Amino acid sequence: MSEVARGSEIVVRLRGQAGAALSPSLELYRPREVVRVALGRPPREFLRILPLLFPLCGTAHAVAALRAIEDAGAVQVSPMQQLARRVVCLADALAAHAWRAEFDWPALSGDAGHPLRVAAARRATDGLVRALYPDADLLTPGGGRLAPAPGFAAHWSAALRDVSAALELDRHLASLQRAMPAAMAGADPGWLSRLQTRFRVVAAQARADAHALLGSLPALDGAQAPASPTVALDDGIGEGRVDTARGELAYRVVLRQGRVVDCALEAPIDRVFGTAGEAAGWLAALDRAARPQAAARWVVAALDPCAPVRVEQEALADA
Repeated sequence: MSEVARGSEIVVRLRGQAGAALSPSLELYRPREVVRVALGRPPREFLRILPLLFPLCGTAHAVAALRAIEDAGAVQVSPMQQLARRVVCLADALAAHAWRAEFDWPALSGDAGHPLRVAAARRATDGLVRALYPDADLLTPGGGRLAPAPGFAAHWSAALRDVSAALELDRHLASLQRAMPAAMAGADPGWLSRLQTRFRVVAAQARADAHALLGSLPALDGAQAPASPTVALDDGIGEGRVDTARGELAYRVVLRQGRVVDCALEAPIDRVFGTAGEAAGWLAALDRAARPQAAARWVVAALDPCAPVRVEQEALADA
């Protein structure tokens, strides 16, 4: 299977037996070639395709790439446009937090997920973008037409506050805490406090992102900015960065003759689950678990991946 067809995936392989020392290995499959299907196109076409390739944090990917294109093409962007983009990315992060709280965490704790809450968060994010950019031109180099309607801040503050409150992070954390001892049975008791701390950190980030989002809305009330005129972008190499639900996302693009000819990205998953990432060290310290596959899944989940996780166990051959 090709990387493009496969998609992102984290594979943990455990060599050993329940209750014994384990020899874990971690592999991160990243479809780096998937971005290449958008190369060779003008920036607006490239940016239109990019969110389709990353369904979980597509808006963040597109804005990071937009900033890289602007950097490469020496395009100036107003502070108000930058603020609007930050608000859009914070809303995208809220949708990612909703996915985690209502899909990923219930799968660990054995609770029922709430897909309707995830859908509500996604609708709110999409609605916020339309409210800020009624011409659907957020991804215009230099900035689209920014024109929120009167009462923008009051309406969206209420709507997004409701979305955030519906996530019930404290209840999910309590469920995780109840289910964790069974999953980590047999492993070093220190794992319980270690994992609890990590899940609390993730929840705190969700709250901080929601707070930052709500606090940024009033500054956009009445904001008006025309769309940037279409201009020929200079050849160059540029970088763009965006804060996401899981950390910083960075893009590097190369512009030649008005087209994006090369692109590279580094996402939080690359730093945490890559060869020298934190996850490998955590897994190396995991042994003696009565249910190794379950324990490994919890350890990986605490590090907050944005890709599916597969855990395989291979028994050691008799000596």
